[in-house]
Amino acid sequence: MGDGELQWVGVRNGEADENLGSDIDNSVSQLGSIYYEAQNVAVPAEGLIMTYSELMFILAEAAENGWISRNARDYYVQGITGSVNYYNGVDPETDIELTEEYLLQEDVAYAGTTEEKLGKIAQQKWIAMFFNGLQSWFEWRRTGLPELEPSFVNANNDQIPVRFQYPVEQQALNNENYQNAVQRQGDDNINTKVWWDE
Repeated sequence: MGDGELQWVGVRNGEADENLGSDIDNSVSQLGSIYYEAQNVAVPAEGLIMTYSELMFILAEAAENGWISRNARDYYVQGITGSVNYYNGVDPETDIELTEEYLLQEDVAYAGTTEEKLGKIAQQKWIAMFFNGLQSWFEWRRTGLPELEPSFVNANNDQIPVRFQYPVEQQALNNENYQNAVQRQGDDNINTKVWWDE
């Protein structure tokens, strides 16, 4: 509420409730109902597999890296447009407008070095994947982008996990193969990089 430029105000990831105070609802931005009401999936198989925006960002990255001979910026803008269209379609009360002003912001405009452009693709892809957190994590592990910081409060020595551990059942019921795998790839913990990430 109030006058001035619209701002988004959040809290540090992992902040303890006791540090937030009793007026937290009045001092930070709230998630709209789109993020918690409209995502009830009646049939489990109807979850998100790959969205149009994700595909466009994949093609933008491929074009920027020279893996395909197409216009990376066009795919990038189509990815952002697809993301906005998706969020507008999730909830009839959502009305997000994609403006030229948004696309021309320094952190969004498709300009700069290849590294900077790949960072912008990753950032917009991260935003587009809000409802698909696991895939966002996979993308971050693959590219290291966007640049993330560990949760302010964490139990992992200020590291973001880079893999899953093997289930306890594997240790108990398939111990020989489990031990062979651990010997080849390193300790079975959430900070041991997988083979393609080393």
